[in-house]
Amino acid sequence: MRVLSLATVLLLSTAPAALLARTPADPSDEEIVRSLPSDRQIDAAGESMDRALDALLNVHVGGVADAVDPNRPNRGRNETVGEMASHGDPNYRDRMHHSVGEMTNRMHEMSDRMAVLAPALRRSMKELERSLEEATRDLPRDDFR
Repeated sequence: MRVLSLATVLLLSTAPAALLARTPADPSDEEIVRSLPSDRQIDAAGESMDRALDALLNVHVGGVADAVDPNRPNRGRNETVGEMASHGDPNYRDRMHHSVGEMTNRMHEMSDRMAVLAPALRRSMKELERSLEEATRDLPRDDFR
């Protein structure tokens, strides 16, 4: 069973995007697919993360840094989180926003793969349950309370 599950995961992780459609093969799996975030929701989450990142990078913390380390080199400058974190790198913000974009792209991929994988896993678990019931059908049913 583990080999089958691992093989399923490996197959789905390398499957072409065309095979990862959000259309369930079994109508009973529609609820699983509907529960996944839509592309629009994923994009909106990425945009929210971008805005939150900007807000965080613009927070002035120089005074707090001065209080924590009165001997710090830039004492008296009311630096932002972004200025302190960038260490003078002019591309820091762009790289941070690029990372958010990459995370959003990975979320799209994960959601597409889950649309295929979750119903397959549900069916595998049902099959495992049936197999265990069949294998233990003739065992004595003692009450171990």
